[in-house]
Amino acid sequence: MAEADHKRLYALLPTGAQRIQLDPLPEPFYDLYKGVRPGIYEAGRIFDGGRMFGFCMHQERMHAGIQAHGFEPALTDPELRRALQQAIDEFPSDSIKLRWDISPEPYATLHTPARMIATLTPRLPLVDWIIEKGVHLSLTTKLQRDQPTTKGAAFALKRNSISFGCRENYEPVMVDPQGYLLEGLMSNFGAILRGRLHANPNKVLPGITIRTILKLAEQSGLEVVREPIHRDDLDHVEEAFLCSSIRGLVCATKIDGHVIGSGLPGQRFKALAQRYAQYEEAHAKRLWPVKFEQ
Repeated sequence: MAEADHKRLYALLPTGAQRIQLDPLPEPFYDLYKGVRPGIYEAGRIFDGGRMFGFCMHQERMHAGIQAHGFEPALTDPELRRALQQAIDEFPSDSIKLRWDISPEPYATLHTPARMIATLTPRLPLVDWIIEKGVHLSLTTKLQRDQPTTKGAAFALKRNSISFGCRENYEPVMVDPQGYLLEGLMSNFGAILRGRLHANPNKVLPGITIRTILKLAEQSGLEVVREPIHRDDLDHVEEAFLCSSIRGLVCATKIDGHVIGSGLPGQRFKALAQRYAQYEEAHAKRLWPVKFEQ
């Protein structure tokens, strides 16, 4: 696949998706957002057949963010579904990372009258060492979302001021002034403490993936506590994970120097990850019924 084909940018208009050609392509690709006014965005995984899990939940969160920021929607729900599906169907790969943004004003720097854009790149599977050994997380008090319930593009740019992405510092987890673990910079956070699954519902992004995981955990008989854990509890945490729509579940085997459980992914994490993956794939649906030709 040519470089220009596996990283695509579209303007989303009432008439459909209109591809925007960038020459040269930004490197990394998402640096293109540094040149546009930050708005609100959503992101998700596309399965074979152009299917996505949880689009309605993503849209509910985006509409709440639009209202919180005080500007108007750019497209109706059918217009957005049709435009996104067109871009998805035109992409030369079945496994896609999709992001769509809305701004209060047109993306003039991209030479389009659209207030919504979408980026599509191949979704790469988790590498073997993440699956087999898990990742190490750090803690940070330097960043918190200004508006926790909205997925603001400005925060996505701000988090890049912190270096992360390797096994020894895969992703920082934000901690509030009282020492409670909130969420990762790119993911929600869950931990099994004294046999119960803890996930924080307050002052964090309301995640589609964590919402589904908690429901599946309760159905399996695992007790769920909708409260954060404190950093002082880390020595007693038995299993922990990050989760997002793009990556699914990622096991955390060390947090801020504290080894979690045996130091390897545990059985409850593996069961949750498998249950979620099966549920996500089984409930993924096309956004628009008509197949668009490439």
